[in-house]
Amino acid sequence: MAVWQFGLIVMPVAGIVRIHGRMIDVLPGDGDNAPETSFDQIELAPNYWEGIDNTQLTMLANSLLPRAPSWSDAATMYGDEKTDHIQIWDDSVHVRLDCRNVNAALLAAVVAAARDAHCCIVLCEGGRILSPLLECVTDALQASAASRFVRNPRQFLASADRLVPRG
Repeated sequence: MAVWQFGLIVMPVAGIVRIHGRMIDVLPGDGDNAPETSFDQIELAPNYWEGIDNTQLTMLANSLLPRAPSWSDAATMYGDEKTDHIQIWDDSVHVRLDCRNVNAALLAAVVAAARDAHCCIVLCEGGRILSPLLECVTDALQASAASRFVRNPRQFLASADRLVPRG
């Protein structure tokens, strides 16, 4: 994901409740892994979509963005990896929005589709779970690292330099 993209995951509420026994505020393991952690050290996430149909979200993605070449046979991709992008997998629905030129209609459609499909929004940045309310997701987008980067790249990179340990 590019530094100027705001990432979110559409996640079924029923899947979260099935796996965790209740609705939770932060999805464990999402966004909290240290940058130096290798893929094979990261615990694989459970399939929150198991037994839940994501056809409605696939149809939405198909209507909003052009189909794109997929780097995996297991995923259907829409849009452009460097701007607005949706990845539909059997076990997840990932959305990336370009904060350099926010497509408000796309954001509103994704949030509405999540609400209609009884899903919530999981922020890729930190794993916080949000209700599918446009105001909540818009606030999170505006507070995101991607938005901070777009507003002032020099300041963002200077502050990021202080956050990343040298060694």
